Amino acid sequence: MDTLEWMNLKPTIDDMDKWSQLWAVHDEPIPHISCRRCDGSQSIHDPSEPFVHGPLCTLRSAQSKFPWRDLQWIMRSLRQKQ
Repeated sequence: MDTLEWMNLKPTIDDMDKWSQLWAVHDEPIPHISCRRCDGSQSIHDPSEPFVHGPLCTLRSAQSKFPWRDLQWIMRSLRQKQ
């Protein structure tokens, strides 16, 4: 999905459920996100870098390569609806 498509979408609580099926958030030793399929991880310090999956991961060619951005986008939208 390109940036323009992504920016025009309105996330819902279902998107949070879908996100959490793919990703897990951890706080030790530093906050990071990991892929639930390959256990690849990305630090909170690298949110603008594309996520690097393991070589055999089925999500390697998936649309979302920026899980931190997607999580922030979903959370910001859900907060605005309250």
